[in-house]
Amino acid sequence: MNLDAPGPDDVATFMENLRLTDEAVPESELPPPESPVSVVRSIRFPYELDQRINAAVEDSAATWRNRTELVVQMVEAGLNALQHDQLISKAEAIRLLMGLHPAGPDPRHDAA
Repeated sequence: MNLDAPGPDDVATFMENLRLTDEAVPESELPPPESPVSVVRSIRFPYELDQRINAAVEDSAATWRNRTELVVQMVEAGLNALQHDQLISKAEAIRLLMGLHPAGPDPRHDAA
């Protein structure tokens, strides 16, 4: 799978073959009304995360056909996890952990 952006020649070829029209789409070519609808979202990922996503797709081509499919499945998995658990922020987790006291004496400080 090629994850590179199309080059200028690819864009030029696409534009040359593009045909704009005001013609109505024949009803037989329209999807049925009950068809699932997809919504396009633009998301900014840190570069390292984007590279991890690309690597996961390349390493698991049999599982995910493309980056979109992988990201959609990961978001679905995260949302499913939310239904069974309540996420807290990293700052809240650190604050709570900092407030914990050891249950017993610290073995690193045993007097010999």
